[in-house]
Amino acid sequence: MESIAADLQEFKLGNQTLKIWVPNFQALQTSHQKSAYGDAPFWGRAWPSALAMIQFLEAHPAYIKDKKLVEIAAGLGLPAFYASKFASNTIVSDYAADAVQWMQQNIELNSLSNIEAKQINWHQLPPDLNADTLLLCDVNYDPSQFDALLNMIHHFLKKGTTILLTTPQRLVGRSFISALSEQVFINEVLEIQQDEKLHLINVLVLVH
Repeated sequence: MESIAADLQEFKLGNQTLKIWVPNFQALQTSHQKSAYGDAPFWGRAWPSALAMIQFLEAHPAYIKDKKLVEIAAGLGLPAFYASKFASNTIVSDYAADAVQWMQQNIELNSLSNIEAKQINWHQLPPDLNADTLLLCDVNYDPSQFDALLNMIHHFLKKGTTILLTTPQRLVGRSFISALSEQVFINEVLEIQQDEKLHLINVLVLVH
């Protein structure tokens, strides 16, 4: 992995405080453009939906306490880092190898136990991947991925997994949320203040 400048940021995650290495966005953007992929990858920052997930889990610990937990498309992995203190075991994952290496670095930095960083692509899930609770933060932003995402979600729901999905109130994501209407057990709106902006984030609990 190419060396990228990083900023050590402190995050208040519920009742925990963790110091996390976060890629310097400008450096990451420059590196990504050199790789001819365009703009900086989405995994390189903490998004409001991840912070909303942590806030919801703090208020509803039953979803993670003593549970087998998986987060997919985790980016920096903050919700899984928080939840690993309570879960029976935790897998935090992303499709991007660079993201997984950053997560592993931060796991070691904070001496987190009971958590494993893995490279997982929702198009090709490991056949032995199971979870009591699945965390998904702001995954429904690209309509070309909606069918694959819905297939993954129904795959886990059929196994009896409870799915927690956080999403901003984004117009492009409405059709995706509508397609899950029959599985929505809870739909709660949280307010997240970030970068001097107020973000409204929906938290959906999906069950079979």
